[in-house]
Amino acid sequence: GVRTSEATSARFAVARKPPLVFIVAPDNGLVVPPEALLNFSGYAYDREDGPIAALPMHWRSSRDGELGEGSEVVVQSLTPGRHEIALSVMDSDGMVGTAQIMIYVGHRVFLPVLLRRR
Repeated sequence: GVRTSEATSARFAVARKPPLVFIVAPDNGLVVPPEALLNFSGYAYDREDGPIAALPMHWRSSRDGELGEGSEVVVQSLTPGRHEIALSVMDSDGMVGTAQIMIYVGHRVFLPVLLRRR
């Protein structure tokens, strides 16, 4: 036979969640030469609203401040040094989601390897 049961519970609410934000390009840890042209690309998905395309996406550098708005931004001549790049998106409920990567603007430095004889 088949057994069934039924239960009644008090009303409850599911907490709202911030959007999921993804940086597609550039790769985390990228090293680029000064004066390089960088293409930033990302997207966001909200668990309540679905894909976020119409809402503003804000790109920011820890070193240079605001980089632009939109799912794709092209930037040239970032200040040399380490940059934490953040893409932030606010959904229709006012919840903010952020993704971050780190890039380094400058030239790679290769130090010689010294071998010691014993």
